Amino acid sequence: MTTTYNTGTDISTLGTVFNTSASTIALAGRVLLAAMFVLAGFTLAASVLFHNFWAMPADQAYVQQLMFMKNISVAGGLLTIVALGDGALGLSKGK
Repeated sequence: MTTTYNTGTDISTLGTVFNTSASTIALAGRVLLAAMFVLAGFTLAASVLFHNFWAMPADQAYVQQLMFMKNISVAGGLLTIVALGDGALGLSKGK
């Protein structure tokens, strides 16, 4: 049995464009900490909106909970970069 989720093409496209843009800005070394903070906020919001395992049937809840926890971990890593900075080898050091 295949289950499909209709999250909307417009939202998916917007998320892809947003993540690509923010990641490119971060990799370029421009406003790195701000880009990481915004990406962490976006990841947390997407987790709550699209991986709401608490409202899913039991057969779908496990996978959605895994995806939710993965996104929380990613957001935690992004917030760690915000808290500690980009380090001695960061790309923004030469700017």
